Amino acid sequence: METSFVHGQLFTFLVAISYGIFIGVAFDLYRSLGVRRKISKYISEFLDIMFWIIITIIFVFVLLAINWGEVRTYVILGICIGAIIYYGCLSSVIVEGFSKFVFLLRRSLEFLTKCVLATVGFVFIPFGFLIKIIVASFKKLIYILNNILQKLKKWIKKLIKFK
Repeated sequence: METSFVHGQLFTFLVAISYGIFIGVAFDLYRSLGVRRKISKYISEFLDIMFWIIITIIFVFVLLAINWGEVRTYVILGICIGAIIYYGCLSSVIVEGFSKFVFLLRRSLEFLTKCVLATVGFVFIPFGFLIKIIVASFKKLIYILNNILQKLKKWIKKLIKFK
């Protein structure tokens, strides 16, 4: 019976360390998004508060799932150790990897946009040519009809003068 209790506490401690690492990753990703530079101070503070509220809610659910929601000293200690491990060993790698991922995603979206625009342009080029032909034909038809109407007008004026 004593062994399962110790195993449970050890498992809770390891989950707390993992959660500390998760908090570090989440905070670095939140910080790396760069949204904070483009918004006002109040919105930035609001987003910070919302971030920590979300992290706290997740923490409560994790605690409920692993040890019935009991907050013990070793849980807090585990979270701190996880955060220290993350910031000491993994933070720079994660931030650099995320930055490269965002860069590649941005480049991929730009390339995809260019491909779609090129395809749309390629598809509509024949229609554009066809529309130009139709417009030119209508202009020619209007020109011819206008000439016919001018001649008809002159002919009607001659008929009226003749009488």
